[in-house]
Amino acid sequence: MYYRIFWGLCAVLLATACGSAHKTDSIVLSQFVHSTIRFPQAATAQPKIVVYVGKDECGPCSLQLPEWSVKLSELYISGADSVRLWFVVYSTELEKMNTIVEQSHIPLLKKRITILEDTHEQFAEMNQIPSDYRFHTFFLR
Repeated sequence: MYYRIFWGLCAVLLATACGSAHKTDSIVLSQFVHSTIRFPQAATAQPKIVVYVGKDECGPCSLQLPEWSVKLSELYISGADSVRLWFVVYSTELEKMNTIVEQSHIPLLKKRITILEDTHEQFAEMNQIPSDYRFHTFFLR
């Protein structure tokens, strides 16, 4: 009987914890819907997917070139071939990421990826980017 109570309490705590996390995620997302993302330097008006890579994140890990290659190919096939992929990265990751893209054997990626340096975390400050990496990818049109 005590086991049932114990597991019942665990289930209730888990359910409420997940519920509050979901509410928090919804609040963070609602702040970005229909908002304007600003860049420290001039940006083109073409549609783009922007991935922010913060100071404490692994830039090469964020690249995920095979996955982005598939997604960009799908966009190309669907007729949305003008969409570009922009990575806004902290200075320490810039050289590593540029090297990985240049060494890539995927020609489509070399044409579609732009890597911008965020020297003083201006992008994050201007747009109030949350620290949670799940909220670092944006589609801009």
